[in-house]
Amino acid sequence: MNVIHIAETVKGGVATVINNLTENNEIDSHVICPESQSKEIYCAQKTLFSRTGRNISSLSSLFLVIIKTLKYNKFDVIHLHSSFAGFIVRALFAFKLINKKKYKVIYTPHCFSFIMDTKKWKKKVYIYIERILAKQTDCIIANSYYEYKCAVDAGISKNKIKVVYNAVSLDGQEKLERIKKCNENEVQKEKINILFVGRFDKQKGYDYLLNVIKVADVSKYTFNIIGDSVHDVFEKIEKENVV
Repeated sequence: MNVIHIAETVKGGVATVINNLTENNEIDSHVICPESQSKEIYCAQKTLFSRTGRNISSLSSLFLVIIKTLKYNKFDVIHLHSSFAGFIVRALFAFKLINKKKYKVIYTPHCFSFIMDTKKWKKKVYIYIERILAKQTDCIIANSYYEYKCAVDAGISKNKIKVVYNAVSLDGQEKLERIKKCNENEVQKEKINILFVGRFDKQKGYDYLLNVIKVADVSKYTFNIIGDSVHDVFEKIEKENVV
């Protein structure tokens, strides 16, 4: 079986999911991802596109790479990751620019756009687009029951949605245990230690974290923050109790 994974950005959880899925040696995997983030993906077969942000130039580059890759390669399954890749490829199917019948299409939004904290009219637009493009999808993967419920409430057929929880590989768990042992001596036992692991984004609650840090008692709490930003634009905070 030949599977191609397509992502407009892979920083953070998307890369972890793709790497876990492409570890299966019985499946011939291929990945389309940004050149600037290619080191995040371990799959040997990669096609890269130029990405400088979420702008017309970057999306055009992704569009052309998708067209060319699908034209000159044979795949059984197309797995789309996040909303932009999901929109571009399924729009190509909708406008008959690519023959949908050749493929089984899986779409993992990694949190639907309409779940985000945004203006009501934008949410309505996102819901409308997702409902239309769901017709070009064989299976939609929700990473939680909450995401599943939001999709069904938005009018997306529940028959197309499957809940698949994100997982951590055993190798990854072993690494975490080793890191934990190395850091045990660094934990300030006289304080409450709070760990945040995630993308520095409002969608992940980073704004709430910053607000908590600003008012938390320095003598009682220590914050360990691990992660990165997709857009490289985020508020940094420097306090003696923030690592």
